[in-house]
Amino acid sequence: MFANINLCIQKFVIDKHEGSWDKVSSECALKGKLQHEKTYNKEIMDKLIIACIKILGFTRDAFLEQLGEFYINEFCLSNSDEITERLSTLSHDIRSFLNNLDNVHWYLNQGIFDTVDAPSFNATVLSDGNLLLNVLSIRYKMDSFYKGLTRAAALRYYGSEIEIEIGERREENIGGKKIDSIDMKVQLKKPRQRPQPRPKFVAETKKGSEKVLDKQTVERAISTRQVHRSKRRWAMIRSAIAMGALVDKFDPIYPNVLIIRPDTFSNAFPYHVVFDSELRVMHAGVTLQRLFLPMRSAGSTKLSVCLSLVYPPIEFNCLAFRKFSNQVFIFRCRENMLPPLYRDNTYNIRGQMIWQDEDDHMVFLGSPMVDTMDELKAKHIKFSEIAQHDITRDLADKGRLCKSSGADGNEVIRLREKVNKYMDLAEKERLARRGLMQAILPLYYVKAWETKGKNPLCDANIFEEATIMFSDIVMFGSICQQSKPDQIVKLLNELFSIMDRITVVHDVFKVEYIGDAYCVAGGVPYPYELHAQRVANAAIAMMLATRSVVNPVTHDALVLRMGMHSGPIMGGRLESDCHDSTFLDRP
Repeated sequence: MFANINLCIQKFVIDKHEGSWDKVSSECALKGKLQHEKTYNKEIMDKLIIACIKILGFTRDAFLEQLGEFYINEFCLSNSDEITERLSTLSHDIRSFLNNLDNVHWYLNQGIFDTVDAPSFNATVLSDGNLLLNVLSIRYKMDSFYKGLTRAAALRYYGSEIEIEIGERREENIGGKKIDSIDMKVQLKKPRQRPQPRPKFVAETKKGSEKVLDKQTVERAISTRQVHRSKRRWAMIRSAIAMGALVDKFDPIYPNVLIIRPDTFSNAFPYHVVFDSELRVMHAGVTLQRLFLPMRSAGSTKLSVCLSLVYPPIEFNCLAFRKFSNQVFIFRCRENMLPPLYRDNTYNIRGQMIWQDEDDHMVFLGSPMVDTMDELKAKHIKFSEIAQHDITRDLADKGRLCKSSGADGNEVIRLREKVNKYMDLAEKERLARRGLMQAILPLYYVKAWETKGKNPLCDANIFEEATIMFSDIVMFGSICQQSKPDQIVKLLNELFSIMDRITVVHDVFKVEYIGDAYCVAGGVPYPYELHAQRVANAAIAMMLATRSVVNPVTHDALVLRMGMHSGPIMGGRLESDCHDSTFLDRP
């Protein structure tokens, strides 16, 4: 849901503060407008927020609160029909809405946006009937944004104005990441009647609603402070619905004893597992029992022995599972615990966590992650192992039908993966090309090439003050006549390797070498005053360091001859395919 937060900031500035986006983008060193199809790092969002506060004159809290309201009321409506439709059909009340936002994030991660570090919402009912909202976010100090978003969602989707009091903020370490944990108290401000058609899940009309709704239920909602007393009975009813006091005209009734046999339950939910706070498996579905023999005995094994956690990226313990119980959970079967038949392919199970306070046990209800018939065959999964009510059966059949008709239900996801793969390869090639260019050309020319485009280096540059040093080997022709070719190659390699290291130490520019001649320049391509001193120091260092190089003929130390000259020169790169830089004296 927050993968496109940067685009929301951009639209907010453009729509609400005309003419300010150019200043904001300039402050953040951005060129033009942000693009929908491009992925931006998290630092860009922080820079945008700071720039907006500075240029628009907001405080941080005021800006983020308005941004949260803008996200719900305008940005989602104008940019994403999928998100808007999903939010509008998410729940009957604000509490369930908040608890199901994590499901929206999961949906976004499945193909609309790249994987995002989305916040996690968890709303619980307090003793006074108000809500305690806990938000876990990798983004720091965004509590005002969540405040504005929650308030706008309550008003837009449930017609109720709420007050939000930001409470304790603390830092938690979850899955090796520092997470900002924020507590907020949500309470009803006053009942409000929206000028829109009344919800059909209550009744078709206001008059009909008053007839079918139990008066005692409304009075009970008022006594628990979930609803404020009002002369307008319809307003009280709407407020009760928004805060979760009334849903579908009745309170649910739960049986004292669940009339279902254990074997029936285990067959109906073949991928379920129940474990305690120590992760000891108490019982599991029939398919999991067949995959993992230790799960057949209650309390004989821990869940972590058979499964590893893929998503969400949190620690593998019951406390973390409870904290993120609104998330979709994906477990991977450990290969060493599976029967040999299933070890060739990755076996993932996706599902939800349900915590039972009464007996301190966690229930995981899951199903295998397969989308096509080919995946079923590859993982040796049979339809009989999947419950009749499990949507996985329909997904597999749909994948087969799409394949036979030439379509593919996962085409968008595969195309995105392919694009990301080629983008990664292109980035690797760019870095490799840059490394090669840096090995041939100075960094100054490499940066000019990248910023100006093709052939930016053909333009000649005039340097008013620079120093050139030439060196060669005394009696090199005689040495070549009396030595073998491999001896000459070894000699030059050893000599020039020493000289190359010295040019780096003294920060002078190696122009080129031809045969035994070696050319160095100072004061180029970046002009500086002490160019003659640097070149002279480099020359002395080369004279001393190359004494270790032995003449293959006389077996004495190699003798070098060097010369220097300072004055104006002109330098540039010659020919479009040539990677050498040439410097000439200017007459």
